[in-house]
Amino acid sequence: MHLFTVPNGPYSECVDVHYLNLACCAVEASSTQARAAAQALAGVPGPDVVVVAGTVTLAAADLVAAQIARVAEPRIVVAYGVCTIAGGPYWDSYCVVPGVPADVVVPGCPPRPEALAAAVLEALT
Repeated sequence: MHLFTVPNGPYSECVDVHYLNLACCAVEASSTQARAAAQALAGVPGPDVVVVAGTVTLAAADLVAAQIARVAEPRIVVAYGVCTIAGGPYWDSYCVVPGVPADVVVPGCPPRPEALAAAVLEALT
C-alpha cells in the first residue's frame, strides 16, 4: 500500500527522506507508519526531503545545519514538531534555537506520522 500518489514532476531523481532525529518527536518521525511513507516515496520523482524532528540546541545547531547542507539541492526541509519550529516549551532557554528555517512545518507536540506524510505530499505537489 502506497501512502503517496504524486504526479510526475520536473525531477529526474527519486525522493530520498533523511531524518535528523533529536528529541521526543523522533519517536513519531521514526514510527513504522512514517517509515512506510518514506519507502513509498522511494520511486517517486522529486527532491530529497530532510526531516528535522525535535529540539535543536545551540550545541547541535551547526551539526544540524551541516547535515542539511550535505543533502544535495533541490531539497525540502521539514521542521517536524513545535520544538523544531519555534523551540516548543523550551523557547526561553538560553541553549535552544528558536526555530529551524524550513520549507514545510508540521505543528504538534508531537505531530502524528500522518501529518508528516501529508506535509511532504503537499510540498511535492
